[in-house]
Amino acid sequence: MKSVKDIPWECGKGWWPMIERVASAIDSFNATHPETPVEVSQIKQKFGGLRIYHYNAPEDLRQLIDEAVAASWHTCEKCGSTAGVTTNLVGVMQTLCPECKILVKPRTIRNIMNKELQKLLTERLMKNGKPFHSALICPPSDEQISALKEGDGHPESEMQQINSSAGLAVNFWRAYELCHPGTSVVFEKKMMVPIKRGRAANIDVVVRDKDGVTFIESKFLEPYYSENETPRNAYLDASRYFPVTQDFPQACVELFKKARRFKYYNVSQLCRHLLAISNDMWNYPDYYKHTNVKLCSVTWEMSVDFAQGFDDNVQAEFAARRKTIQKEAQECELLLNDFIFNHLPFPNLVFETVNYNDIIGQIDQSPYYSRIKECYYL
Repeated sequence: MKSVKDIPWECGKGWWPMIERVASAIDSFNATHPETPVEVSQIKQKFGGLRIYHYNAPEDLRQLIDEAVAASWHTCEKCGSTAGVTTNLVGVMQTLCPECKILVKPRTIRNIMNKELQKLLTERLMKNGKPFHSALICPPSDEQISALKEGDGHPESEMQQINSSAGLAVNFWRAYELCHPGTSVVFEKKMMVPIKRGRAANIDVVVRDKDGVTFIESKFLEPYYSENETPRNAYLDASRYFPVTQDFPQACVELFKKARRFKYYNVSQLCRHLLAISNDMWNYPDYYKHTNVKLCSVTWEMSVDFAQGFDDNVQAEFAARRKTIQKEAQECELLLNDFIFNHLPFPNLVFETVNYNDIIGQIDQSPYYSRIKECYYL
């Protein structure tokens, strides 16, 4: 097991002392618990705050991690000072003291890159005085909060950020559950490992009702400022797949090769989820017997009204991305359903792409409907 201290710390040195405390605690725990180690996949700055993406941490270590994340909002990322620290939400998004803030060079909109787009989107969401941090609109149940704490790096502080994909998912699907009696919603569901060796797949939302079970990968702003993941080499190696049929391993390799063609829509992640679900269906056939099973990619679509809040050149960039995202969503649906039809023996399994904008009416009976619709420009 790699030491947490060997993982790159993608943030300023001002936060390193608090990361050091967390790393030492996790490494000490792993030394005495080799059978159930805590895994840390990434440590970085995101949206001005510290992020420590972890899995399998016990309650005391989760609390230590959450305390470090909370402390980062009051600690200068550059020098570690706690005097006069603020988070800059315009331009370079960092948490800095006054002395370090004046050293940050201004950024321009020319040659827009993904980081600039991410910040512009956040600033647009905060227009008309909306705060960067606020409580969840539709509070999850105690059981759901516990599951969210076990998930892949979504501390409570991140879900309360206005640009949080996890926040959108929790607000919408918790409201959906309350509007539809007989429906159960689970967040951050751990599934089977997609290949022979690796980490378990993490599904954002699982909805179960009388019609079946739906596994949901939820996206908010990400397609408008980030790109499709490049599949790891393991997914391009036929020997890493379970040989359920003679041609299945190579079919999986070809699937991920095709996934690489997509630019913005995160097809690589959806392919991993599809394989994890199919492995689950093979291993637990009774659970899925006579049950409709759906993998659903639910994304936020930028409306024309939202885009009009930007300068002309930024509007043009987002318009081009939106057109590509729409096209890739259709192609992704065809690709994954073709793979299901030709290589998986599950006639009750289907893949679908949906926009939050088109299903917002499904929670119109919720007392939280208007606030969710306004917050996310739906």
